[in-house]
Amino acid sequence: MGSDSIGGNDAGACHIELVAEARDIHSGALIISNGREERVTLRTVGDFADFRNPTAPCALLKCALVCLGLVPSVACTDPLDKRSLKPYLLKFCSGYGKNYPCDKDVILELVSTSLLPRGSGMGTSSILGGCILAAIGACVGRNVAGTKVVDAGGDIVDTIVGKDPDRIVSAVLRLEQLLSSGGGWQDPVGGLVGGLKLGLSQAGIIPPHTTVRILDLPHAASQDLDKRLVLAFTGKPRLARDVLRNVVRGWARRDYRIVETVRQLVADAWRCTDEIGKKGLGSLGDCLLRYRSNKISMAGGRTSGAEPSNITLVIDKLKEDGIINGGVLCGAGGGGFLALLTAAEYNGDARTAVESSQDAELKEAAADFIWYNCSVEQEGLRVEIEETNNHNTRDLSSFCLKWHM
Repeated sequence: MGSDSIGGNDAGACHIELVAEARDIHSGALIISNGREERVTLRTVGDFADFRNPTAPCALLKCALVCLGLVPSVACTDPLDKRSLKPYLLKFCSGYGKNYPCDKDVILELVSTSLLPRGSGMGTSSILGGCILAAIGACVGRNVAGTKVVDAGGDIVDTIVGKDPDRIVSAVLRLEQLLSSGGGWQDPVGGLVGGLKLGLSQAGIIPPHTTVRILDLPHAASQDLDKRLVLAFTGKPRLARDVLRNVVRGWARRDYRIVETVRQLVADAWRCTDEIGKKGLGSLGDCLLRYRSNKISMAGGRTSGAEPSNITLVIDKLKEDGIINGGVLCGAGGGGFLALLTAAEYNGDARTAVESSQDAELKEAAADFIWYNCSVEQEGLRVEIEETNNHNTRDLSSFCLKWHM
């Protein structure tokens, strides 16, 4: 069960400057189409003092810099600390190589954004955290394992993808714990590592040690999956906090229902992995429906809010009519994105099936849905390096947001 827990960083944009010189900096305009924009300029060690407050402006960016070692976490707790960032920043950027003038004044400028709505259920906070760690690392010569770094010409300059993907998962877990947002390890596995995979974490080990097993799905089955997968935004963000609070309370009491459901979820993950490997997509719909049932049970049943009644109606009717083989709300439930696996003959066109249906209840229940075709990302996290001939320009008008539809 996931949780988008970093307020203000899931959508919109954050713009942060680290300045290791005395003069004032005047930035070009950053124009965004959605959400809100936050700007922060850091000049002293004390400017990092709120890095553990998830609601502070650009807290995720500050925390990522601390995680990567710009300043020690124990050294930046006093907001009145006026020590200059210059020695820290020069040392931090020294790994970039001879092409960077690290004996001079330095400005490190970071811009982050996400086009997903807050509460999407897609693990946006964790994915954004991983992207920030990897991008900063590539910028200053500190690559985070599990990422692919590509230069301006499209050539791979550094890659550890597939060899040690669990390290990027561990890095994001550390980031979110340092930020005190309480994120888990499952969202980075889903969003940053390519392909179909099984995430594993041994019980009793703190901090958790996560490993990722990539599933080898035949090419034809992979193509079929991409045709049949559908995402629908349900029209409202999910309300995960209360759902998760009930789960945690039940686990702390060792409530039999919660403990037994966790056991079933673990067993079913292995079962699903085994069945997909042997039967292809034939069993995936059933896996989704079992997961859906266990997740609702974990949250406290049908009245818990983990699955709103209109979404229950949509999934049940589409299954009864043979339009889908299975479906489940992403994340902890309560709203956000709904993932559906359509029957083979529908090839991902659940939207047309709903809109052309004569069932007034079904059409009303899905009236606010926004439909998207989707596919399994095979490559995983990728960092692209763009170069400019004018290193003095500070105009952000060239900052490009790419949205894959």
